[in-house]
Amino acid sequence: MITRNQTKIASNIAVLVATSLLLLPTSASASIVIDDSYAVGATGGATGSYTISSYDASASDKLVVVVGTRRDRGATHWINNVTYGGATMVEAVQQRSGATVEETTGIYYLDNPGAAGDIVVGLNAKGWSNDSGISILALSGTAPGVAAIAGSIGASTSLNTLVDNTIVIAGSENITNSGNPAPQSPLTDLGGSNLGSGYLYAPVAGTVTPTFGATGATTVAAAFEAAAVIVEPGPLLVDFNSTNQDSGPHNQAGFQSYNADHEDAADFITQSYSAFGTTVTVTPDWSNTTDNRVQQMIDRGAGNDNNWDNTAGDLDLVTDWMGIDTRTGSGGNGDWDGTNGTPTYLTLELGNLPAGEYDWKSYHHDTENVHGDFTVDISTDGGLTWEALPDGLMTDSTSGGSPDSNTFDPQGPWGGPDADLLPSTYLANFLADGTNDVFLRFAPLSGGAVHRQIWGINGFTLTQVPAVPEPSTFALATLGLFGLATFIRRKKR
Repeated sequence: MITRNQTKIASNIAVLVATSLLLLPTSASASIVIDDSYAVGATGGATGSYTISSYDASASDKLVVVVGTRRDRGATHWINNVTYGGATMVEAVQQRSGATVEETTGIYYLDNPGAAGDIVVGLNAKGWSNDSGISILALSGTAPGVAAIAGSIGASTSLNTLVDNTIVIAGSENITNSGNPAPQSPLTDLGGSNLGSGYLYAPVAGTVTPTFGATGATTVAAAFEAAAVIVEPGPLLVDFNSTNQDSGPHNQAGFQSYNADHEDAADFITQSYSAFGTTVTVTPDWSNTTDNRVQQMIDRGAGNDNNWDNTAGDLDLVTDWMGIDTRTGSGGNGDWDGTNGTPTYLTLELGNLPAGEYDWKSYHHDTENVHGDFTVDISTDGGLTWEALPDGLMTDSTSGGSPDSNTFDPQGPWGGPDADLLPSTYLANFLADGTNDVFLRFAPLSGGAVHRQIWGINGFTLTQVPAVPEPSTFALATLGLFGLATFIRRKKR
């Protein structure tokens, strides 16, 4: 029997458990990749099996084989089995016409197929007609098993995909001597002869009807879902990397990468990242200039990187950065001191952030000579209003710039050994409402000469601040745990 006090204790524990569940990882779908495809006409012969030798699906997590065959000797006819490397593949679906001239189509799969081996297709009776065929797909990023199947007599069949992001594989055996039933759009033809076969991606759950040319006699389809991947609750760590300088990209270990070519406007697109139990987007925008030369993605070479003490192992973070060239000769808006002139902006848009409080940390260091102060503004209502945050500083590692950073900072240049301890590492805190995107806008306080007219951000970390329980909730949970302990001690007596 559960007493009233025990019920209260259980309720308090449930509050604590429910709170902790908010911090668990969630799942999302991976992308299904076709590693390899192969098709062959399995023409005549007295044997009841057909072998494709030494097929290698070792790099894939699913092997799918589509078989089409017919027997025109007035006998029943079907596919007996399919094996890979001696392992029996799972029959997803098989459709027979039931006619005197019996056309049969089937789909078979094997999860985690392993090392290369022979694919052997066995029939219940001897003899492959000249109208038989086999198609093969090796896939990665799939969930185990098969999600949905369908089979029909005729040139089409319909199935329902239950979740987004599936691949549907279909096949159709032809009517006697009538040629290959051609896959109809949106199916992608797997090629080969005799058997019609193809696949399509179904990004949204719903009804799919694979269709072939009118010569299709029996048609089958099978849907395979994408594997679930763990989406961690956070934090978000992003490193900005150049893909066309110093043999980059050089992504910092533990960070997700934003890669782009230097001064290539087409490369600076929205990119997606796993964090906070969802997918967060990052979009850079040079909002008040149009010249691609403003859009910097720099990666320094060994001559400058050698001036960084890499004891903390963070050279890949500070060697490269995304940034701004404010010079008018490069398409920028020229010098700006915060009052005089026009700023040249770089804005980072953070999309799909769950509601909550966040700590921002960004890194602003150049292993060469770029240095100087910059302003930061933030908008948490989708860019409608802006709030000025404290100014920031960019530091460098190499002496002798134009101008030399030591002129402005007696302790500079800075050579490490830990990017987190640099005076240029910028900290901020903000609230996201879970609806509007958050924008951070940067502008260098530029002037004088080149190394104070350029600015950069190496990368950033974004951490969600744990919500503090209301005092009444915390007190209730504490009393619940105290009551549970008391109850356990009494039971022991």
